[in-house]
Amino acid sequence: LVGTLAIDLNKVSLKDKLIDIANANLSDVDVQIGLLKRPAAPSDDSIMHVQFMVGGMTVKFDEFAIANTRVRVNDFNSDSILPKGMDFKHLDISAINLTAEDGTIVGDSVVGKITHLSAKERSGFVLTDLTTQARVSVNDINLEKLNLKTPNSELKNYLSFRFNAYHDFKDFLNAVRIKADFDNTKFSLKDLGYFLRNLDK
Repeated sequence: LVGTLAIDLNKVSLKDKLIDIANANLSDVDVQIGLLKRPAAPSDDSIMHVQFMVGGMTVKFDEFAIANTRVRVNDFNSDSILPKGMDFKHLDISAINLTAEDGTIVGDSVVGKITHLSAKERSGFVLTDLTTQARVSVNDINLEKLNLKTPNSELKNYLSFRFNAYHDFKDFLNAVRIKADFDNTKFSLKDLGYFLRNLDK
């Protein structure tokens, strides 16, 4: 699969450490991320640290779009794949379509307005549509003015996840702290079951 990337720039300034993008479009891309095996140590649980921008650079964009893209993440420290539910050590997210606007990427944070996001995961989980004012950092994900739809659920208003590192999603129930303020919402246990193991037992 050969992808394409098209970018129109407003400004690039090394002096101001700024990349200002008018619009960027990414399509038909297949991204594969592998976490390589490493020797086990008593305190080693393969924590993945993320820094979106380094060197004090800031990226701004007016419009950003992703079409028909796939992202696979495999932690090779774990050989087994969960037979059901979301396996955060072996993610396979496809049919990713995203439109966003008025965004900023600086340091360890991304802020922007998502006007559409849809995708499906190997487990069977389907995201039909998501709109929100989002902030994503290395320790939290905040979704304000949220409208999230799946074939079974619809969540509105506010949702946040707090964690020590993205690695915590491997133990979603115990390691990720959730705060929610929902309004006019319906939530299916089927969707919850993709994230929480043994929910049907």
